[in-house]
Amino acid sequence: MSGAALGFERLDAPRELAIVRAREEAEKTLGAKFNIRAFYDAVLELGSVPLPVVTTRMDRFITEQGKGPYPNME
Repeated sequence: MSGAALGFERLDAPRELAIVRAREEAEKTLGAKFNIRAFYDAVLELGSVPLPVVTTRMDRFITEQGKGPYPNME
């Protein structure tokens, strides 16, 4: 891996960790209501945004009982 690629990977690690932790929290909180597709739809819908935006959206996902951006397709 090039130095640039390694640098990018390190910069993205906090975001990846935040998503993993949010998924664990969503699974724990929502139980059987947890929908992996809805979760990742909510993550991917954000695109490239600052970490606080990611964590805020994941908190909202849990608060809204796992409702993703495309509820009619879930």
